[in-house]
Amino acid sequence: MKYCFLIYLSFCFIQCSIFSPQSKLSNKSIFGIYDLYLHFGSKAAGPPSDKIFIEYLNKFENQYQIKVDKIDKIGPLGREGEYDLGIVLNSWNETQKRQFIDGVKKIVWNKVETNSTGYVQISENIKMADLDDYKKARISTYE
Repeated sequence: MKYCFLIYLSFCFIQCSIFSPQSKLSNKSIFGIYDLYLHFGSKAAGPPSDKIFIEYLNKFENQYQIKVDKIDKIGPLGREGEYDLGIVLNSWNETQKRQFIDGVKKIVWNKVETNSTGYVQISENIKMADLDDYKKARISTYE
């Protein structure tokens, strides 16, 4: 009985620590809701590189002295290596989020779409539970 009580208390402690409002990431990222969602698709020769996006992200983080909360790389999704990036921006204010997302849209249009055989689709506030195609995909934290 004593062991059952200890197990119950440890379970309660773990649950409270995961879902506490003081955690660095809100419940948004735990449940798979991304502020920005990029799909890197292919037109027969493989998807475009995310190098341009990562360079822009690093420049933006340095300029505003902020960090992205989390980036998940989802994939591979197809035969040609298609993948997605789910980005959580909980610690950013609304102005920073809007500036960043608008900047991502510009670099995708100017640099990726015109110089690549692949494409990038941009979505905002996406729930992973709503995306049926990705239930079997591998999800890893982007580094």
